[in-house]
This record gives sequence, C-alpha cells and structure tokens, in this order.
Amino acid sequence: MALYEAVAPAFTASFDRPSGPRCNIVRLEDRTLETCDAQILKKVDAAAAAIADGGHAVRPAASPEDLATIFETLLRVMQYEASRIYRGLLDLPEDSVGPKFREMIDIGLALSETTYRDDRMCLAAARAGFWATFADADAILFPATPQTAPAGLASTGDPRYIAPWTALGGPVVTQPIGRDANGLPIGMLVCGRPGADRALARVACALDTLHEADH
Repeated sequence: MALYEAVAPAFTASFDRPSGPRCNIVRLEDRTLETCDAQILKKVDAAAAAIADGGHAVRPAASPEDLATIFETLLRVMQYEASRIYRGLLDLPEDSVGPKFREMIDIGLALSETTYRDDRMCLAAARAGFWATFADADAILFPATPQTAPAGLASTGDPRYIAPWTALGGPVVTQPIGRDANGLPIGMLVCGRPGADRALARVACALDTLHEADH
C-alpha cells in the first residue's frame, strides 16, 4: 500500500471511505447510450433494478461531462504519447508492426505539443467536474460496450464506453449481467472515485450477488 501511495497520481488522493450496508449507486445517462444495443440496455436496467431491490439507493443521473468528448480527447493524448515513445518502430520493416499501431503513431506525430497539453488540461478539468458532481456516489453503473463481443479474435470490441473511465481516473470492475440472443456475454461497468479502489471492491462484491449474471 505504501508503494501504491508513493506512485499514485495526485488526483487519486481522495479518501477511501468504507461502504455502509446501503450504497448510493448512480445509473449514469449519457448521449453515447444512443449507440447502445437495446438488449444490453435492458440487461443493465434489470441489474440496476435488482440492486435497488436488494436495499441500495439507485438513481439515474445525467453525466456532467460528455463521454464522447472525453474519449476523443483521451485518444489524441494516447496517439501523441505513443508516437513519441514508439517513433522508432516506423524504421522497422513494414510487416514488423501492425497497421493499426503504425497508423496511431503517424497520427500522433502530426499532433502538436500545444494540442497535447490542452487535451491533458481538458481531461483534468473533466475529471474534477465529474467527480465533484458525484461526490456521494459509492459506484456508478454503465454498459461495458455498445454492442456484444465480436466473433473471432481480430478485435477486442468497441472501447468507446470503457475508455472514458480511464481518463476519469477511478477503479473499474466489469461484471457479467447476462447474455444476448446469440449467447454472447453482456458486461456492466461498476465504476468508483479515484483512490477508492478498496471501497469499490467491497461494493462490487456486494452488488454482484444481487443481479442475475446468466453465467
């Protein structure tokens, strides 16, 4: 724990409050959910209802920060940083580096340091504003992906729903909440405040016993 506290970013210094028997849970609403498969939303709604039936306070709330904008900003930051770290890979034979990674480096090299610094500041402001709005929340629920898992191993799926939580800086647990009509798993994110890793772990364990996962 001492090592974690020594290397953790400053914004994770919020207190790790213990959860009481009744948790305050937010069912987050955001415009990105317009792209979400209806059966995924139905499963998340059912999980939230089961959690409420289990005695926890569950309320819907609009995101104070646009998650699509956070995703786009974070993507530029990642492209910029990857291009500076891995620029040397472009000197290797073309078949030595995957085309998507090459493209990421190329895009990042075209970004200016000013854009990068502005994006980092925007993410810091979004993180502060988001968690100030949900200061009393023990956890926030959100679908893990817009669609269910793709067939095969060519892709790990659409990152637009989970990537913003990386920028927001808190711990995240993905819980199975059922399967789609084709038997593919559906996941729900249980997200916590920066620095609240242990508290979120306790909350996630408590919530996991309440909803039907259809394992």
